[in-house]
Amino acid sequence: MPVIKARLGSVIPLLSYANPGRAAPEAAAGRPGSIRRPAGRCSSFVRPVPMVQSPFPLLSAHLPPAPRDYRAKEVMARRVLLILPDLRNPQFKGGIQVFNNYLVSALRRLGFELRIISVNDRAQDASPEVPELIPCNRGRHARKAIAAAQLFRQAIAFRPEFMLCGHLNFTPVCAAASRLLKIPFITITHGVELWNPPANLLRTLAVGARIISVSRYTRGLVLEKLPGFPPERAVVFQNTFDPDVFVPREKSPELMSELGLSRDDKVILTICRLAQSEQLKGYDKVIRVLPEVLRAVPEARYVLGGRGDDVPRIEGLIRELGLEGRVIMPGFVSADRLVDFFNLADVFVMPSKKEGFGIVFLEAMSCGKPVIAGNKDGSMDAVQDGKLGIAIDPDDPLALREAIITVLTGKGEARLYDPRRIRRDVIEAFGFEGFVRRLGEILADITAPRHSSAAKAGRA
Repeated sequence: MPVIKARLGSVIPLLSYANPGRAAPEAAAGRPGSIRRPAGRCSSFVRPVPMVQSPFPLLSAHLPPAPRDYRAKEVMARRVLLILPDLRNPQFKGGIQVFNNYLVSALRRLGFELRIISVNDRAQDASPEVPELIPCNRGRHARKAIAAAQLFRQAIAFRPEFMLCGHLNFTPVCAAASRLLKIPFITITHGVELWNPPANLLRTLAVGARIISVSRYTRGLVLEKLPGFPPERAVVFQNTFDPDVFVPREKSPELMSELGLSRDDKVILTICRLAQSEQLKGYDKVIRVLPEVLRAVPEARYVLGGRGDDVPRIEGLIRELGLEGRVIMPGFVSADRLVDFFNLADVFVMPSKKEGFGIVFLEAMSCGKPVIAGNKDGSMDAVQDGKLGIAIDPDDPLALREAIITVLTGKGEARLYDPRRIRRDVIEAFGFEGFVRRLGEILADITAPRHSSAAKAGRA
């Protein structure tokens, strides 16, 4: 214990976190992010803990118990210590927070007992719904020290089988705890944090037991940044969504009136952060091809939801191209309005170049909407290489223009105009049950060697 205390002072600065890989909180588009308890079952040899129903406050139907084939005895009755950017703080709602909530839901469904250190969550974000949550945000600088101290404290007291590191920036403190306490850790990578990572973070990333990536694109970045890293230790674990929240509906008359739209308008939709650091999402490219789209489809309107520090540039581009009234920017889209926005669209478009995955594509398709994505990043996982949507070269304006016109004029493949099929296919590919099953397989593969070694040691 004295050794650990002595080393802790040198570990705290290793928690290199200042809102990793994100724009300022006000730049985020609205997203659901809280988690709830459903009816659920616990193994007789697992201490009962509150189960989560969904990462979304809008969901009322409970999630069914996990199938027994991946609720194996050797995976249950285990403890996991997580360190995550955030779970509930509304200032940080975005794709990573949504993923984190689903991750917690899936771990509980698999029977794991959890402790969750959250760097950005505040005391007021704590809730009886998440009794395992340990909020660390007591100020910009204090949260780093608190999170590092809590990681060691919980690792010693909780005695987890392994740690799940929810961001590249947390790998130094996880690596230090792993080295001192002999607890393996697994890092989850999303994409943006790997664009230009510091060398010290790559070194600590490489010492983990596994690296989980949300897409093939992100896994490719991992292997590119870590030459010689064993490929078998880098695995893909794709995102999921909530089909009970993202459902097809009629277009909302109230929202149409608010945005100045008529029923004859053909709506192109993008919802994302409008941040200068994330211009590669491609919304400006949609604006640039819009004049030509309007020649073919005069009733087209582009609704660009979100907010951030790139708004002035976008507004200037709209004026430059004379698209006032054709491009509608409603600003921040709150969680309770997200489904209405998706159902307003005739096509969802985000021709990004460095998207880690693109959960918005799943949500739009769950609402029965066709999507157009870029073919150079994690979006290809979301649209399954074009099987679920249209994949185009984001650097080819002609391809983008033609894809939009094709969908809006009804000249595309029949599958693009069949909302039931779109919804069915995306649920089959990315539903929560598959998410839980895949996580169970990954963790069983990771922990099996440790248990085999322990069993051999016991027999000896």
